[in-house]
Amino acid sequence: MSDDDVELEAQLARLLRLHDYVPQGTGDGALSPIALFQTDLTVWFSDGTDVDSISVVHREREDIQARLASLTEREQQVLSGVVAGRLNKQIASEMGIAERTVKIHRGRVMAKMAAASLAELVRLCERVGR
Repeated sequence: MSDDDVELEAQLARLLRLHDYVPQGTGDGALSPIALFQTDLTVWFSDGTDVDSISVVHREREDIQARLASLTEREQQVLSGVVAGRLNKQIASEMGIAERTVKIHRGRVMAKMAAASLAELVRLCERVGR
């Protein structure tokens, strides 16, 4: 296996983890991540039961996109700072507003995005590539 193949498999594994892919195969280590994914994908489509999952994921992403679209410009700026891991104080300084104002925007973002925690908010944003 060449270095390029190893790097490709590492990139694929990261991408699959980002999209919550959990291997369904035997996991005995005999198959590479790419081969395991291809096997799972073949079973997934031939089974027919999980094909509806595609539309569920699509609808979920559309729902997240709609929630993001409901944010004001300031709320989107605060969201970007929060997702980047910045503290309220840092976001306030960058935006030239009071820290209390950032807290208010952040609360509105959490409510509009229907996120119970910061971790959930970040996961929602990751699902739509933001």
